[in-house]
Amino acid sequence: MFDDFEKFLEVMPGKLIYADKSNYIKISNLGKEYCGLIIFDILDESEIEIFKKQLNYAKSSKSGCEYVTFKEKSFKKWYKNTIRPTFDNLGRFESYSFYQEDITEKKILEQRIFETQFIYYEAFRAIGIGVWEYNSELNIFNISNTLKKMLNLKTNVISFQKWQEIVHKDDWQRIQEELQETINFKQNTLLVTNYRVYVAKDKFIWINSTGKSTKFNSDGFAFKFLGIVQNITSQVEAKEKLKRYSKELEQEVQKRTKELEITKKEAEKANVAKSEFLSNISHEFFTPLNIILNSVSIIERKLNDNSDTQKILNNIKTSGENLNTLVKNMLYLAKLDLDNIKFKFYKTDMISLLNSLILEIKNKYNITIQTEISTPIRYIFCDSMNIKMVLLELINNSIKYNKSEPLISLKIISDKKNIVFNVTDNGVGINEDEISLIFNRFYTIDNHFISNLEHGRGLGLSICKDIISKHKGEIWAKNNKEDGLTVTFTLPILGEDNVQ
Repeated sequence: MFDDFEKFLEVMPGKLIYADKSNYIKISNLGKEYCGLIIFDILDESEIEIFKKQLNYAKSSKSGCEYVTFKEKSFKKWYKNTIRPTFDNLGRFESYSFYQEDITEKKILEQRIFETQFIYYEAFRAIGIGVWEYNSELNIFNISNTLKKMLNLKTNVISFQKWQEIVHKDDWQRIQEELQETINFKQNTLLVTNYRVYVAKDKFIWINSTGKSTKFNSDGFAFKFLGIVQNITSQVEAKEKLKRYSKELEQEVQKRTKELEITKKEAEKANVAKSEFLSNISHEFFTPLNIILNSVSIIERKLNDNSDTQKILNNIKTSGENLNTLVKNMLYLAKLDLDNIKFKFYKTDMISLLNSLILEIKNKYNITIQTEISTPIRYIFCDSMNIKMVLLELINNSIKYNKSEPLISLKIISDKKNIVFNVTDNGVGINEDEISLIFNRFYTIDNHFISNLEHGRGLGLSICKDIISKHKGEIWAKNNKEDGLTVTFTLPILGEDNVQ
C-alpha cells in the first residue's frame, strides 16, 4: 500500500507534502521519503512567512486555503499552493497536507490572453466601441468602461430592468422580440440592431449593437451573449438630414417642373398662335399674289413688243414669283409646327421620280441635269412629293446662287444602310464658318456674289432638313475643292419600319 502511494506521489504534477502538527514531514514526493525533516527546510525564505500565515488561517477556519507564490530568479515561476488541515474527533488540529503546483505556463498564457484582450479593448476604446456581456439567467449586463461612458452610467454592471429603462420606449418591443428570438434559436446567431437609448432625461443617442450567443444551457437555449456597441447618432442624423434635403429637393424639382410645364404650355400656345398667324396671313397673301401674277401673264400676251414695258413686267413677275415662293414656304413651316402635314410613305420608283424632276427643271430653266445612279436599289420607301420638293429646292439654289453658266449634277449611291443623294454645282459656295448654319431657320448667308434680290430668307433649306428628319435621314453641305457646293442627304433603305 505504501509503495503504491509512493508511486502515485512520483507522477503527481506538483509537490505534495504530508506533515504533522509539528511540521515534521512524513511523506513527500520530493523523490524520496523524508522523516523528521521540517517543512521550513524545503521552502524559500520568501515563502515561509506566507506559508505560516496561510496555515494559521487554515487551522482557525478548519478549512483549506489556496494561494499563489511567485519566484523570480533566472526565470519567473508561479506556484499554486493548497493547504488542507485535518482534525481529530475532538476537533483538535492533527496534521495537514501541503500541495504546490507549478502554474507558470498557465500564468504566461493568461497574461498573453490579457494582453490580447487589452489590445482589443484599447482598440475598441480608441474608435468608440463599447463591449457588453449579457447573462439571461441572472438578467444582468456587464459593460466596458467605454460603453459605461457612452451611456452615461455609473456602474459596469446593470440589471435587465435598468437596461429597459434606458432603451427608448418606441424601440423596446422590437428589441425584446429580437432578443427572445435569438435565445430560442438554439444556434450561434448574430443579433444586429439599431435603436435609441437615453443618456439623460430628455436626450437620447442612436446605437448599433452587434451581439452573438456564446453559451447554452442543457436545453440548448442561449443564456450568455457577447457583443459590441457603437454610437451611430451622427450617421443617423446625417442620413435624416440627407433624407430631408432630398425631400426638399424633390419638392423644389416638382415646383420647378410645374413652373416649366406652365412656361412650356405658354410657349406652345404662343408658338401655335404664331403658326396660326403665319398660316392665316399666308393665305391672305395668296389671293392678291395670284391676281398680280395672272394679270401680268394677260398683259404679256396682249402687249406688242415693247422692251421697256416688257422689262417692267418681267421684274413684276419675278418679284411676284419670289414672293409667292416665300409665302408658300412660310405656310409650309407653319403647317410643320402645327403638325398638320401628314407624310405619306409608300414604295417609290426612283427612276420615275428623277425623270419627272429633270423634265420639270428643263421646262423651267432650259438646262439639263447630269445624273448618275450607282446603286442596284431602284425602289425606296418615302413620301415622294416631299422628297421631290427637297431635290427641287437644292437644284433651284444651285441655279440661283451661280455666278456663271450652271453645271449641276445629281449622283445617287448606296451603302449598307442608306440611299445617298448628292447635288453638286459650280456656284459661289458658302463661307466655311457659315456652312453648318445654313439649315437653321431664318438664317441667311452673307455672300458678295449674291444680289439682295437673290438673297434667301432661311426657309427653304430648313424645310428640307425637317422633311429629311421625318424620313429618319440626315442632310449636310460641303464646299467642293474647286468651285461650287455639294449638298448630301440620306434616306434609310430598310423600309417602312424606319419612318415616322
